[in-house]
Amino acid sequence: MSGGFQANPEGLITKGNSVTSIYDGYVVQKDKIYETADRVAKAWTGADSAGYVTAIHSYEEDFKKLGAVLEQIGQILIKHGTRLADSRDAIRNIASRL
Repeated sequence: MSGGFQANPEGLITKGNSVTSIYDGYVVQKDKIYETADRVAKAWTGADSAGYVTAIHSYEEDFKKLGAVLEQIGQILIKHGTRLADSRDAIRNIASRL
């Protein structure tokens, strides 16, 4: 370890893939929420039903934003890990020719 900092490209890529996996699961759960709201709207009539469905749909923009952030974090980690691995490998290749 150099000065308390060590780059672990493979670890970053693994973490990025984990965050991406969490995002994929998030999308599935978010879709289930809206499927449930749609089923409720069809099976339950009246003001209470409309209020419930409206309340659920009022969070849609927040759900989209959270999903976008999760996806971005995963991609950033993967890309950064890949760049670090490429740099490390290029340095090793150059060093081996010295």
